[in-house]
Amino acid sequence: METLKRNTIKLTRFHMRSDTSVKKPHTSKPTYSRLFAFVYILNLIVGVGAIAMPKAFAMAGWLLGLVLLIVLALLSYMTATYVIEAMATANAYGNIIKAEKERAYTYAVVIPRSIQSDNNKTIPEESVVHRHRDTIEDAQVFDSASLSTEETAPLLFTDDSLADQQAELYRIKTRYEMGDMANMFFNPVARFLYYLAIIVYLYGDMAIYIVTVPKSLANITCIYNQVPQNVTIPASNISNKTNVTTGLNECFGRLQYMNLYRIYIVLFILLLGPLIFFDLSKSKWLQLFTAVLRNISLLLMILIAGIHIAMGNISSPRVVNFSFAPNLFGVIIYAFMCQHSIPGMITPLNTKSKVNLLLFVDYLSILCYYATLSFTAVFRFNASEMEDIYTLNFKNTFPSSPVVSYIIYYFLALFPVFTLGTSFPIIGITLRENLKSLWSQFKQNNHRLIDRLVFPLFAIFPPLVIAFFTMDVELLVGITGSYAGVCVQYLIPVALVFASRRVITREKGKYKNPHKSPFSHWVFLLMIVVWSVLCITVVTIDRLDSYLHFLTPNNHNSSSNLTTTGMHQT
Repeated sequence: METLKRNTIKLTRFHMRSDTSVKKPHTSKPTYSRLFAFVYILNLIVGVGAIAMPKAFAMAGWLLGLVLLIVLALLSYMTATYVIEAMATANAYGNIIKAEKERAYTYAVVIPRSIQSDNNKTIPEESVVHRHRDTIEDAQVFDSASLSTEETAPLLFTDDSLADQQAELYRIKTRYEMGDMANMFFNPVARFLYYLAIIVYLYGDMAIYIVTVPKSLANITCIYNQVPQNVTIPASNISNKTNVTTGLNECFGRLQYMNLYRIYIVLFILLLGPLIFFDLSKSKWLQLFTAVLRNISLLLMILIAGIHIAMGNISSPRVVNFSFAPNLFGVIIYAFMCQHSIPGMITPLNTKSKVNLLLFVDYLSILCYYATLSFTAVFRFNASEMEDIYTLNFKNTFPSSPVVSYIIYYFLALFPVFTLGTSFPIIGITLRENLKSLWSQFKQNNHRLIDRLVFPLFAIFPPLVIAFFTMDVELLVGITGSYAGVCVQYLIPVALVFASRRVITREKGKYKNPHKSPFSHWVFLLMIVVWSVLCITVVTIDRLDSYLHFLTPNNHNSSSNLTTTGMHQT
């Protein structure tokens, strides 16, 4: 009886915690092969960070950039394996919970017709069964379909279990998102910090999207000094003022570039913002379209820059510049971000026996992809002239073929508009749901009006304000990656794998996870935590130093003059 009581309390507490998750776990049937998974993961990771990386790479220097790229790719891969291990542990814990629930149910339905209490009074069978059925219903965590579709799957394992029984216990068949695992393994303070980090990261993501799309449209509209030579442009569209990157030139009459950029922000929000109030999902066909468009654009930029380098149009790139390393650090972290999406990528995989090897091949391919894109960029364009959105650098690609150059420029400039525009509502909905989950830590039930109106507005408004006052994509990517990105990519996976090991060891007395990370030793966990704290500290000191330098009157004036001069020269 005491054992049943302890198990019931444990199950009830877990049920209460699971209510705060964004979406309850569900069993995913195997749907795709390793080859498809390889392509899917590659296209998911290679995103907006790729078009912000060349500028940061050029400013920090190609040697320093290459070293940071390799180191951060390795660290990102390590924490990705931690997420996979935590997913397997969550599945094992879910199986244990189900087994305990069914044991409690069995105890309730097979009890004798009468039970003698401590005072030797007979308790009617109906009241005992009814009481235990209520306890079981309260303790139920998931419905039966969400745990296992196989009635014959073993639920409890003895000490003499075979290896295949252990593999069955840890088999990744139920998709547990990071929020589900946080609710399962974290205490209330850790859960609050988890949701806070995810929300800050998604706010940064939203701000980057809101800035990138309108800025690309504004650059296309203000076409003075951005189109190939010998291309006929209507005189009404050509400004005789400064380059558009100053934000002060006139595009149409007295309409300045910065004002046009803000008009595009409003139009962007009016067009896509309302979708955040509803429930949407990105279809497979839309994913395929954006993946094809993204790869065509990136390969085209690599090819064009490579052709110009082969023709002798080579710049003189920096080798090392440590003053720009903190920003490059944030950009690279943002470019390798995938940890929060791994559950959705890995769970439907047919065979998961070599999932860490599959992930390693993906990371190696993406590392080569980013290195090739960045190296062709820094040896083709001068760092001082390079746009923070790399797609905007291809103005006069082939002077001898102005029409081809014109088509290429507009295609590349519109690439962020299509790819980021289709992803923006999904990011906004994800942010909205995480805001609800954070709020549910304090209050469980909200008025319908708050759920449907207030949370979407809170998801849209802060990044909208940020976008109105800055259009520096490189800065936004760097800050998002350096702070929230470090938490999501490094600290949360380490905390998940550490907490999940403790929980499963306490429940089973041993830990034999077949999906255990190859970097499972506690030294690696400690190394990543120390590295994260050190990097955040260095980035913060660098940001404060830059801010204080900007506030100094003499430095501010000289910096403004240098910036204006550089922009005019561009």
